[in-house]
Amino acid sequence: SGAAFLATSALCAPAPNATQCDTATLTVTATAADMSVAITGLPVTAAPGATINGTITCTNAGPATATNATCVASAGVPAGATVTTGVCVASAGTAAALPNLATLTCPVTVTMPGTVGGGDTAQTTVGIFGTTSATNDTNAANNTTTAPVNVIDALDDAASGPGGATAQTANLAANDTIGAGAAAGAAFTIQ
Repeated sequence: SGAAFLATSALCAPAPNATQCDTATLTVTATAADMSVAITGLPVTAAPGATINGTITCTNAGPATATNATCVASAGVPAGATVTTGVCVASAGTAAALPNLATLTCPVTVTMPGTVGGGDTAQTTVGIFGTTSATNDTNAANNTTTAPVNVIDALDDAASGPGGATAQTANLAANDTIGAGAAAGAAFTIQ
């Protein structure tokens, strides 16, 4: 809710009637909005150079109408991705006057770092950063979020064995960069 400011003024008659006064009270209540942000729909992992899509949603928890609400996704920490926020659509009102409990929903397009089909790209994580605000938003604690996406490169490998043979072992990870705790060059057995 908003903070109230109370102003009281008294206008009294001159002497000898100084005890006769008119009193006026003015109460001004500032109304506040409370914007929050969430990013959804992005995968947990993506290949180097891949284009992935998600959504950023910014919600006004009110109680007042949010004035000049914003909703933007950008490259976060760790850096490396290229992020574009599309045109936002309000569930009610407009971004200039977003009513209580209304949302701004915006498409997000992310291009992951690295090259599609390129060399062996080391595993890393990039951050997609989401922000929202409004002129009368008094709670900045929920105005940001981060969605991490792992970049994992797996090069194509070929393995062959006699037709119908079982228990054949081939090293399919010799040219891949794999996460911590996994042995590089690990062998896989096809049963």
